[in-house]
Amino acid sequence: MPLILASDVGGTKTILAVYNLKDGKLQLLTKEKYKSKAYKSFEELLTNFFTTTKIIVSTAVFGVPGPVLNNTCKAANLPWFIDAKKLEQKFHFQRVKLANDFYAFGSGVELLPPKDFTKLNNATPCEKKTRAFIGAGTGLGEAYAVWMDGYHVYSSEGAHADFAPRNDMEIALLQFLAKKFGHVSIERLLSGKGLTNIYRFLRGEEINENDDLSIKIVQHALNNKDAVCKHAVDIFTSIYGAEAGNLALRTKAIGGIYIGGGIARTLLPKNKKLFLNAFHDKGRLSYLTKQIPVYIVMNPETGILGAANYARKYFFSDTFQQQEYSMDL
Repeated sequence: MPLILASDVGGTKTILAVYNLKDGKLQLLTKEKYKSKAYKSFEELLTNFFTTTKIIVSTAVFGVPGPVLNNTCKAANLPWFIDAKKLEQKFHFQRVKLANDFYAFGSGVELLPPKDFTKLNNATPCEKKTRAFIGAGTGLGEAYAVWMDGYHVYSSEGAHADFAPRNDMEIALLQFLAKKFGHVSIERLLSGKGLTNIYRFLRGEEINENDDLSIKIVQHALNNKDAVCKHAVDIFTSIYGAEAGNLALRTKAIGGIYIGGGIARTLLPKNKKLFLNAFHDKGRLSYLTKQIPVYIVMNPETGILGAANYARKYFFSDTFQQQEYSMDL
């Protein structure tokens, strides 16, 4: 029975898991978590994994946080350059595929049971129609999936597109960030550091690029311990809803928007009205966004499952390989 090594590489943590493929279904054998920044490279982390587990695996799909080009990836929030060909040579893999981390997330969503979703609104999804995926964590991920005898996921680097302010306060926030960064991507606001940037703006303090106070800010906001933290979380939530709505419009995601990441799981169920108001506020197309269901994906390991699912389909399904476009993920 074939073994599959899958990863969900993140700026904060990396998960590696080995799955057994039996009768077309994935069975988890072992799983390890690592602090990403404790390692100088992905190769060093893999060496640690194989030294510890003693497992021999020939097939791997690695979900990586950045654009995949020619089966290589320069990680967006880590000083790592990951090259599939070099990994094959160093670790004696027969087959290695890199996939953008939100491509992997989208591939994992299709395997989740209903209990792994929290629905924020009453809209009904249109079957076999486009879905979109978004999630803020160490960075921001975006992707979408189109139905073609099954869902086919497409990666995106929409997180690095421009932040679009919607009111005077957000214009001032844009100007504040532009002084520091020049180009202000939406990820500069929708991420752990992004929430910290909003907090610094409200306090009139300088931005430190290595600063991530997001966990404390969310805790203080939800416990009503700090008015500035509460204001920062409200701004963050509104911008999050607006960007999710933008993604829904760009992809016409009437099959649903699926939101991942620990921030969403913690924050949005308690702040859903603010999120949905911004999601729906699309002028003449507000009637359309009101018909799009919004789900929070509550399973924190959707990405690792999705990487394994992609390996199952790409390497072990002739039908999928015939349908899959020749493209980077």
